[in-house]
Amino acid sequence: MARMRKQATHALIGLDMHLSRIISANTAGLYRLHYGNHIVQKNRAGNECIVRDGSWECGYKKLGNLLDAKLVNTIVEKYNSLIDDPHVFIRRANLTKAFMETGKEYNRILRPVGKYIPEINDIIANQTLKSEIESYFGTPFRALTSEAWRNWHVTPELERRGVLSNHWHHDSFRADTVKLYMLMHDTELRHGPFHFLDAQKSKQAVRASKTFRIDKEVPDGVSPSDVNRLTGKKGDLMLINTIHCLHRAGNPADGESRDILELRLLSVAQPGSTLTFDQAN
Repeated sequence: MARMRKQATHALIGLDMHLSRIISANTAGLYRLHYGNHIVQKNRAGNECIVRDGSWECGYKKLGNLLDAKLVNTIVEKYNSLIDDPHVFIRRANLTKAFMETGKEYNRILRPVGKYIPEINDIIANQTLKSEIESYFGTPFRALTSEAWRNWHVTPELERRGVLSNHWHHDSFRADTVKLYMLMHDTELRHGPFHFLDAQKSKQAVRASKTFRIDKEVPDGVSPSDVNRLTGKKGDLMLINTIHCLHRAGNPADGESRDILELRLLSVAQPGSTLTFDQAN
């Protein structure tokens, strides 16, 4: 019976994602996309005083470096020690299998970051950043989850298996969530940066794609110049709605790696409900 319920649930999720692709040119699923969007619009109704900047409709907003250098260095230094501690870091299931097959590291994750590095709470306490996030949503927000990870170069065979989430996809959670990324070191193309399309180009790519999974370097329906990459200096920040925006991980060059911090934030109706990340995880 439990197996049948699980199979039925998977079938419903698959149907939802299939219909979402056809109806909304989005692979996240109709519920996740439209209910999440509805929540944001509902939250905005009680917060007309927050001036929106249009980045919600675009799907992302690059913020550059808004943080104190001492804070950034503290977070990075603690992360670098923790990501090398086998008692702390974890691996995703598919990468654990790849590690067992090859004996090589391809990915390590620190989760939840707030448990180990409470200084990440000072990031969203930054008043300039707080205003940027509120103008993105058009609502107040609260902390949700935190994680950071390191990707290493993978072989072509593992790249085809998508072990680094290196195929184009939408994330599978509600659209009233946004991710705040912080670069943990100066990041160039050789480091395999985060790749993404804006919300409108993402729809074009899904409509033009003949398959559910998009493995091409540049998806059909868009041009190479439409593909954005999160490169920049250590401490640079970007907000992105990965339910609206197709995205993928780049593959670091042989001998290179990439580190990034991800803070998930949730739109809320009332200010003053922001939690710290160690509480939220």
